[in-house]
Amino acid sequence: MLGVVINHLIMQGGVLHASTNSGKTAIIWLVEIVAYLSVDCYILISGYVNYSDTYKGYKFNRIVDLWFQVVFWGIILYLPSFLG
Repeated sequence: MLGVVINHLIMQGGVLHASTNSGKTAIIWLVEIVAYLSVDCYILISGYVNYSDTYKGYKFNRIVDLWFQVVFWGIILYLPSFLG
């Protein structure tokens, strides 16, 4: 999940476009590549772990838990941008 945040910060946050030094740009691209790889591995692992031959049914608690996690991390990660 950290790789997703890093990808958004580098591309959507403008970190890559703001870097003018070629050495810093190369480091940023290296971090971006590693973040892409981590996101790909996260997707593969989550698909493998969540796969089942039988239908487990709809669980409302899992949706609510996921929603709370998204809200919590959204607030924690973007709070510094509002404060500073």
